Amino acid sequence: MSDIDTPNIVAGLEAEVRRLRAGEQGNWREGTLPTAGQYFKRLHDLDKEQRLNNLDVLINAAEAGRQCAMGLHVENLSELRQRMMEAWTALSRIGKLCQDADSLVRASDITALLPEGLRRG
Repeated sequence: MSDIDTPNIVAGLEAEVRRLRAGEQGNWREGTLPTAGQYFKRLHDLDKEQRLNNLDVLINAAEAGRQCAMGLHVENLSELRQRMMEAWTALSRIGKLCQDADSLVRASDITALLPEGLRRG
């Protein structure tokens, strides 16, 4: 007789598998954002290299998001967009003023504004 208690070893291994897979959720449809449990199950279903690549992408995306949040990029972009619109509005007004000034100059006798020594004949 062997000293190995096969039923208890199997039961222990099954319990460990249940522990490692606890929290998994199924029914993740491609093209949708998974829940944490669905993503967790997906990771377990991948081979080692795919799992590590997937986690690497996730970690890098999280870091990029953290850097963006720390740099207030979203807030800065919103502020810059507003300032850009204000600048375009100001440029439009300046352009209109230049057109109006040009029209006034063309419509009037500008020579009347020149000193007498510069007027032509």
